[in-house]
Amino acid sequence: MRRAGMATEMREGLMIRHARSISVIGIGATLLGTAAPMAWSADVRGETAQATTYQVLNGRWFTGTDFVPKTMYVVDRVLRSRKPKQIDSIIDLRGSYVVPPFGEAHTHTLLDRASRIPEFLRLGIFYANVMNASRATWERERRGFNQPGSVDVAVAIAGLTAPDGHPLQIGLRWQRDTAKLDGDWVHLIDNLSDLDRQWPSVLGSGTDLVKTFLEYADHYRDRRGNPTIASRYRGLDPALLPEIVRRAHTAKLRVATHVRTASDFRLAIGAGVDEIAHLPGFSIGELRATTDTALANEPNDLNRFRIDSASVRLAAARGVVVQTTLSGWYLAERELSPELLATFRALKVEAQRVHIDNLRLLKHHGVRIALGSDAGRGTTIDEVRYIRSLNVFSDLELLKLLSESTPKAIFPDRKIGTLGDGYEASFVSLRDNPIRDLEALQTIQLLVKQGYVLPPIKD
Repeated sequence: MRRAGMATEMREGLMIRHARSISVIGIGATLLGTAAPMAWSADVRGETAQATTYQVLNGRWFTGTDFVPKTMYVVDRVLRSRKPKQIDSIIDLRGSYVVPPFGEAHTHTLLDRASRIPEFLRLGIFYANVMNASRATWERERRGFNQPGSVDVAVAIAGLTAPDGHPLQIGLRWQRDTAKLDGDWVHLIDNLSDLDRQWPSVLGSGTDLVKTFLEYADHYRDRRGNPTIASRYRGLDPALLPEIVRRAHTAKLRVATHVRTASDFRLAIGAGVDEIAHLPGFSIGELRATTDTALANEPNDLNRFRIDSASVRLAAARGVVVQTTLSGWYLAERELSPELLATFRALKVEAQRVHIDNLRLLKHHGVRIALGSDAGRGTTIDEVRYIRSLNVFSDLELLKLLSESTPKAIFPDRKIGTLGDGYEASFVSLRDNPIRDLEALQTIQLLVKQGYVLPPIKD
């Protein structure tokens, strides 16, 4: 394609031709893959304030079932199928496969590690739930998020738990004064009087969703104040959860509940929560007794992590979103010492039986699933790999969970997760077809977020 007066340059594998206000961007080398991956800049300030109008040629666009060749347009940072009167730039995708950007339904480290922003972006992860954050940290870091050159986040600030419950023990690692953590890292609630006192702080925190914590809730009374039980295995009085849900819904806030056991799952669904923050079986404490002895004195009963059909049917009827967070079993093998690895792998086989049964039950009843890793150094891409290994979902189903269901669960009021007319102009271009092989997620060639072509930067 050659036009008079058009200057040509090559930049990081992209061919760009300029003629007055028109440029042609052609896709060159893969930007992610087995070779050293390129980081992506979170800085798009070089873009003009005026939104660029793009014609996007020669792409195969994901329809939800397959890929269809067509031309699309980016107008005022929105996707359009009708050609506008003026085109500023042309992007030639050269036959690549276009999918919606990906979501990470459960992360904690994104606010604390600035390096994770380009990491998420270069993997095509544009949307994330930060599932518990300190109020002070969010106030300090919020300017770095929710803009075209960064990751869009929904943040749960200072979740609600018991005075001796999870995740208080995490905050105590950096702040030994519980009173300073109360209202910042967590809201400590023991009864309705505490809830009355703390509720203005919950509403005033600016939280996007209300995070609550159940831990072996059917044994709440036995565990409360029990020094033989680690605080990470204690949580709220489950009798308080329905009232928390009522107040949150009155304030038009969603409620997400951390659960560990099937009983926690059942109690949370019955209380009317909107999201389950873990699929039971994500952590089986007593099965990890070689590295975690907190539950070594309890019976080794896998059935406590198997969710029941009645609760799953109710979750489906109410539109509850279930976050998976199972990939810890995949990632842990990278960190265990050789003497523990063989034992862990044997335990993992037992855990996977629970994972498979629970996922099959959710799938059978049509429960909304959001992929999330809850991994300090991993991402939802690791979650996809682990769940793929269980052979419960096809590659097409996993692609839909990653690029459609999860983003829509994170931001239910935004027009994302679909490559259609009027939706946000955000997309990921892949060299290879992810329906044929989901490893194609590693062949990213171009990232466009809210109408901005994200620029590559050197490591």
